[in-house]
Amino acid sequence: PETSVIETRHLEKTALDMVKEEDPESYQAAIDHGVEIIPLDNGNTYGAWWQPEDFDAEKDIILVTLHGHGGWAVKDFEVWYPELTQRQYAFFGVQWWLGRSLEDEGYYDIPEMYELIVNGLAAKGITSGNIVLEGFSMGSARSYGVVLSDRIAKNNLFDITIANAGQWEDGYPLYADVLAEKYGKTPFANTKWVLFCGEKDENEYSSYFVHVCDGMEHTKDVLTTLGGNVDLFIKDPN
Repeated sequence: PETSVIETRHLEKTALDMVKEEDPESYQAAIDHGVEIIPLDNGNTYGAWWQPEDFDAEKDIILVTLHGHGGWAVKDFEVWYPELTQRQYAFFGVQWWLGRSLEDEGYYDIPEMYELIVNGLAAKGITSGNIVLEGFSMGSARSYGVVLSDRIAKNNLFDITIANAGQWEDGYPLYADVLAEKYGKTPFANTKWVLFCGEKDENEYSSYFVHVCDGMEHTKDVLTTLGGNVDLFIKDPN
């Protein structure tokens, strides 16, 4: 974007520096498997890009991931690697935590997250296409806003979104605006979703739904009301 929504940061250690210190095994495993590190936000953070042989950006599927609370994009790659190789999907993991405070100030906000995705994909010459967006936990809870940002920008990057164990929170400022119809009655019209939760998963710190599957049931209701299509909802009893 010509006008960046990312605030200027002056970090003594970048997110890449931090992951090399905090999780060197995942970083090295990613590099050993051919991951390309793409600098983002003037090098303060990064995206982890991987593609299979004979990758065709015009038609092949790309998995874009948003890690969870205190997570690393290179760890996402390590987790997803068996599926990527089996299905021959490309991968782009976005490092949206800066590797320090685990509070909100340690993270990029939703418009910034979306800009990181757009800029990282543009660096690989991808502006639209067959993209699956996946968010885990806190990344899942922010994925709804990232999809909304894409709708507002009219880029239509995401074909379907997997929201993994991170619920819609009515009181989150952007989501409260959505429920107040600031973005119309059905801002998620024609969006497609897969929801996942584990039935033994609980979040004692949640001010909304302690049982994660209850929160994801609420998420399904909200997305459907706002025009989204929940194509699959997996509740894992184990």
